[in-house]
Amino acid sequence: YGAKVYIRKSKSEYRTVRVVMFAADLQRYVEGRRMEDYVFTKNYNTLLQYLKDAWRIAGLPHIKRKFHVLRHSRATELMKLGLNERELMLLFGWKTRKMIDVYAHLTLADVESKLLRIYVGEEVEESRMISRKCPRCLAVVPPTASSCPRCGLPLKGEIMIREKTIHDEVEEARRLIDKLVEIALSNPDLLRSILQRSLKQGRA
Repeated sequence: YGAKVYIRKSKSEYRTVRVVMFAADLQRYVEGRRMEDYVFTKNYNTLLQYLKDAWRIAGLPHIKRKFHVLRHSRATELMKLGLNERELMLLFGWKTRKMIDVYAHLTLADVESKLLRIYVGEEVEESRMISRKCPRCLAVVPPTASSCPRCGLPLKGEIMIREKTIHDEVEEARRLIDKLVEIALSNPDLLRSILQRSLKQGRA
């Protein structure tokens, strides 16, 4: 799948770089060319100027060694996607694993994300790492739980939405009753009037 670019390292040694996303563009570019023709004819300074212009248009902060940063970023990205050390060494042409420490940079969040994939079986977003409350019994629920550990309420999809809606309606009714009681107790005449009216309607 894709294409392979062979980069000559010495008279007898080549390094292979696989091109996937732009393989079709590369194929169109080399059509009609001779085997001995160069594919990339621009010199380093010209390509660097292209990168500087793209960097400026994207609004990225100024840094030196831009090509070097691209290599760092790609190595880190592939490590996050799951390539192991040996695979990275082959892909980037590194002789020792020491270069992995130089080019690939993982954070604690990356390690935690991979650990959660192992235990939970899926990628867990940062927003889902916050503990929740069960809408039925208000127990604290672990972020990766699919049901409440206390009452067993499923916490996914329409069931959770329905239960939360019912809980909100009950809470609203409770607040309304508390407010009415507060008003009635603070105004005895109003409470007496309401009771007398209710009694009259009962007799009728």
